[in-house]
Amino acid sequence: PRDFYLQKNATIYAAMLECAKDGEPADIVILSNALDNAGKLDRGYLLELSAADVNSQSAQSYAEIVKDLAKRRKAAEIAGKLATAAYNPKADLEAAITDATGILSQVKKDPKENNQRKTGWTLSEILTTNFPEPNWIVPNLVQEGLVMLAGRPKIGKSWMLLQMAGAVASGGRFLGEKVEQGEVLYLALEDNPRRIQSRAAAMKLPECPITFEFYWRPLQEDGLNDLYLECERERYRLIINDENPVALIVNSLQSMALNHGLTILPAHHTRKSNGIWADPIDDIMGSTAISRAIDAVLAIYRQQGKAGMLLKGRGRDTEEFDLAVNFDGLTKCWQSLGDVEEVLMSETKQEILSYLEGAGKSSLASIAQGLGKDKSNVNKNLQDLTNDGKVRKEYIEGKVFYEKV
Repeated sequence: PRDFYLQKNATIYAAMLECAKDGEPADIVILSNALDNAGKLDRGYLLELSAADVNSQSAQSYAEIVKDLAKRRKAAEIAGKLATAAYNPKADLEAAITDATGILSQVKKDPKENNQRKTGWTLSEILTTNFPEPNWIVPNLVQEGLVMLAGRPKIGKSWMLLQMAGAVASGGRFLGEKVEQGEVLYLALEDNPRRIQSRAAAMKLPECPITFEFYWRPLQEDGLNDLYLECERERYRLIINDENPVALIVNSLQSMALNHGLTILPAHHTRKSNGIWADPIDDIMGSTAISRAIDAVLAIYRQQGKAGMLLKGRGRDTEEFDLAVNFDGLTKCWQSLGDVEEVLMSETKQEILSYLEGAGKSSLASIAQGLGKDKSNVNKNLQDLTNDGKVRKEYIEGKVFYEKV
């Protein structure tokens, strides 16, 4: 509210925040009643504002304009005070400069300030600039910004979302990674309190600051404004939305996340694809407008012919990862088994040992043919098993044979 120039605008905005706090929509009727009860209603001015052509797509742009103008007014105020001190020989100029520097520093460090993104760079600037590392909500897995969790229906996305929410809100672990604690807003629009209760109990989630909302006005309409107000009112670290996002609003969601220093994580569906060869970006259903606006995608895939699954991550500024994961039916939690290549290599080694146990002393070609695997892959694993002392190599008439120890 302090960023508004007109006090009556600040009063109306403060009343809107109170409506959001009470879980009520900030429509003209509820807002009028709230202001009237506080003795601050200017009915004519409120009606004038309600007639303005503002929608959910432009609301954030107007908010950024208000922020920018507030910053400029503060800069002009400081410049005026410095000029007055400079032209007054009796004024303490050093003290005025120190005060101005302190105020400017606070303005610059405002956590909710919208930093204008630099769009033009010289090569020299790019090479000499120290760019900050991405901020992580879950280290090495979920970064700050707009991140999407995708997968086929009934693959376990909602379980993973709830598990992540609990890890962030409690400062626990998610897929083996220690998570910094923070508040979570969970828009469970395709769920209900009874099911959340059942799942939270099955997962043994501790009591922690997760706010569940089971109804929210559509984000492509006034719900986007409501979400912006909620971000202004609370310091969330993670916002989860279990509904597919509409392509028209993904840019607004990304800006909202980055400007407030948090992660907005909606769920989405993928096409049917071939497990380990799948590309999460290509597999997101819908227009390319969605994939262009997101900062990262996590996607769950089934492994053909195997019990486990894959969690693949692709981001703009982060390294790709492919994790072998498994949903534990006992704890009702997802578990990381490690990098998928390492897991597959471990499985191949076990298959080689089982083959040698049954077949006895065998050549590389026989083992590869018996397992139906690529000879070079089998050879690599045989060398590891030999070095580990689990397989013995023997030369017979100039040929190499392997035997289980």
